Amino acid sequence: MREIYILTKRNVLNYLRDKASVFFSFLSIIILLGIYILFLKNIFNDLPLANEVEKNTFILGYIMGGLIVVGTITLSLGIIGNYVYDIATKKLNGLLVSPTSRYKLTLSYYLSTMILTLVLVLIMFFLSVLYLVISTGTCYSFLQILEVVGIIILYVLISTPIMVFIASFVNSTNAFGGVSSIVGTLIGFVSGIYFPLSMLDPFTKNLAGILPFSHMALHLRKLLCGDTLIGLSEEALDSFGMGDIILFGANVPIYIIFIVALAISCVLFFISYLRMNKKQVS
Repeated sequence: MREIYILTKRNVLNYLRDKASVFFSFLSIIILLGIYILFLKNIFNDLPLANEVEKNTFILGYIMGGLIVVGTITLSLGIIGNYVYDIATKKLNGLLVSPTSRYKLTLSYYLSTMILTLVLVLIMFFLSVLYLVISTGTCYSFLQILEVVGIIILYVLISTPIMVFIASFVNSTNAFGGVSSIVGTLIGFVSGIYFPLSMLDPFTKNLAGILPFSHMALHLRKLLCGDTLIGLSEEALDSFGMGDIILFGANVPIYIIFIVALAISCVLFFISYLRMNKKQVS
């Protein structure tokens, strides 16, 4: 356990020291904020809510629901870039000649990715809570905050293995940069995070029903928007992409989506583990 702790700490510190890597991990989140501010801000003006406090609570919950999901994706992918960098620069060879077991090396990359992603996303969430208090004078209830924190942990457990699986196919930093840009952009669009699903074509909507990230964003947005949704009609909810997401023509319960997503993530993590160990041996 001590060796895993030391290796995990090494990976965490290596990521935090590279300021450029940290910035580009947040790039998709910055882009998403820019899209909301420049293009989508006006769609919130006609919200049929009772007062400005409810409107601001809805807008913050809507935006943060998307930002947090994007964060679990792009941050985990950016952080696992430590592994790709160690391969590209041959630093991994120095670790391989040590008596440390290869499975401990692989596990340390996964743990550092999961821990950093969770901490950074939680910081994002609590900053949004602070902003809500400052801007509206209201705050989420303790139970609501606790539920959101639990959901964020679940989302990190889902997103991290998927991103580690993608990174296991990359061997150079240049290729990894391209993959990160493509993944961050495409997932944001096809999951209805950058734009409401109501604005997308039927093919993209069907694709969004397959991907877990669209369901994750919708569920979190509903939690964060809370009671403000009561004052909105079904038509208004659909226009903001807050209506139910249909999967293969059926409205599947969210807990089924999460169970299946966790199962798939576990399988992908195991495959990634085998691939990363194989790279280390070769």
